[in-house]
Amino acid sequence: MHPSLRPLSLLLVASAAIAAAAIASCSSPDLGLRPKLSAVGGKPMMQQVQATDSAMNLTNTSYSDTAVVLKRTAALPADISVTALIGSAGGTLEIPSAGIRVEIPGKALSASTQLTMTALKGDNVAYEFGPHGTLFNKPLKVTQDLTNTVAAAVAKQVGIHGAYFPTSLDSAWVDAGRGRARIKENQLSYKVSDTQLKFYVDHFSGYMVALGAW
Repeated sequence: MHPSLRPLSLLLVASAAIAAAAIASCSSPDLGLRPKLSAVGGKPMMQQVQATDSAMNLTNTSYSDTAVVLKRTAALPADISVTALIGSAGGTLEIPSAGIRVEIPGKALSASTQLTMTALKGDNVAYEFGPHGTLFNKPLKVTQDLTNTVAAAVAKQVGIHGAYFPTSLDSAWVDAGRGRARIKENQLSYKVSDTQLKFYVDHFSGYMVALGAW
């Protein structure tokens, strides 16, 4: 990690302030922190923070290129995968036992494609999607059920969001305790309720639910 990054404790304090500001000012055109549907019900407008070095900058706020991974209260005993052939009409990928649902809108794919989603074993709320590198014409909506996670205990203090890791979660860890992982992008997200998080993705790789700065 870049030596100029703040300690985790300061990052979490800053995260809480950022999350509170986002909730209070989500309609502000200057912040635009939450995905919003257009007035005509078209595709969501998104902002992504690109991590090109050891720090990301947005509105004069520094964001670390690592994130604390949200934990499940009961670990998954094994990887769980689902596969579906998705065509121009769109479709869904869902793993109820992991609390995740991905909606693929119509015309998101130019050709029918066999898509796979894998909930990774263990207590990390993390997933791998394939084929790796698949790009979509329209963003996909990811909904994560937070019921069986520690989100209720910590999310109000530090914020919660989706994050993209480019290779595998095993290769992304930056600490021996496997609590913090290196990420490539923060997916700016919104909590529908205390038990539900939504965020949008436009390509397939690895995604996790993370705690910390948006």
